[in-house]
Amino acid sequence: MSSCTHAISAAALALLLALGACATKHESEDNPFAGGVPTAEQTTAPLDSASIEGLHQTVFKVKCANPGCHDGTFEPDFRTVESTFATLVWHGTVKPDPDTVRNLRLRVVPFQPDSSWLWERLVTSDTVNLGRMPSNGMRLTTRELAHIRQWIANGARDRFGRVMQRPNRPPHVPWYLVFDQDSVRLWEQRLRGWGSPFVIQKGKSMRFWIPVDDDSTEVRDLRDNWLLVSTERYDFSNAYRIAGKLGQLWNRDWWTFEVQTSNLQRGQVYFYRYTTQDPRQPRPTVIPTNQDPYWLQDNYSFMVY
Repeated sequence: MSSCTHAISAAALALLLALGACATKHESEDNPFAGGVPTAEQTTAPLDSASIEGLHQTVFKVKCANPGCHDGTFEPDFRTVESTFATLVWHGTVKPDPDTVRNLRLRVVPFQPDSSWLWERLVTSDTVNLGRMPSNGMRLTTRELAHIRQWIANGARDRFGRVMQRPNRPPHVPWYLVFDQDSVRLWEQRLRGWGSPFVIQKGKSMRFWIPVDDDSTEVRDLRDNWLLVSTERYDFSNAYRIAGKLGQLWNRDWWTFEVQTSNLQRGQVYFYRYTTQDPRQPRPTVIPTNQDPYWLQDNYSFMVY
């Protein structure tokens, strides 16, 4: 029995050693985590410097998304890759900076760097009216500028490599101006600040300047431009209708409307709507609408005193 026991123990020991060797060999050859879990640096491929993700990481986020600037305070919004792309490509310019070189309307036009407002603001030599971006003094290097130009020239592709086709959105009015006959800035003369009616003296005339943004139709090609003025907030069926005239201000087209107040009532609040027809849209655009916030409707109103 003793010799048999020793034989069984020896066989068991040999079997355990063999299994251990197999396990060691299997782990070293087949287990992808045998050497530990890979780090983010080991699993993340380097970003293309001329891609929207690479530009966001190396340029837009670190040199432009500064507090009080392109951190969501002003467009373009460079907080994320998605917001960067959405507020650049085929996006109309909003701030009324006079363009002393060309009348550029879109921030980024795929395949056309020289038609893109972004490129003009980065390389402009007009330091008086425009100023070169970034405005915080963190100038872009020659290599960074080359990467931005390459991204636009290659189609201004999104993070998945897709080229965005030109959209066809309804006309948009980001803000407006209105002056009386003495050039007083009426939009600044409000009863209770922004979001309340502005005031005008009875008998004076005033002119509205509407800067329309459209991504596919020139402002001068918009049809049926009217200003509707009503004493009712939601009902414009019996409104005064003032036909628009095309005007030029800051090297761009505006629709203008002259309103006489001599036949309006003192103490009355009047609401107004701007309407236009984009030939590429199925129905007219009304700004603001009855569904817009209360404060926006009040912002499009005035009181005669």
